[in-house]
Amino acid sequence: MTKLLTKPERMSMHTMREDYLEIFQTRPELREEKPELWHSIVDQWEAIKGKLEDDEWEKIKSTCHTTITDDDF
Repeated sequence: MTKLLTKPERMSMHTMREDYLEIFQTRPELREEKPELWHSIVDQWEAIKGKLEDDEWEKIKSTCHTTITDDDF
């Protein structure tokens, strides 16, 4: 099981994700002018997005408890 993010960590990652989205919307010219920087920003945004999705999935799994007994068959 992966360690869940703390609330401050999660909030910080949401803030970073929003910052990257703002760059995508306000600075699309970077894609043409500085492609390496643009791809670096995209990679960082995807990493944060993935970490938040993984954290959400781990949080969901940690609250689900099912016990299967012989009577269930």
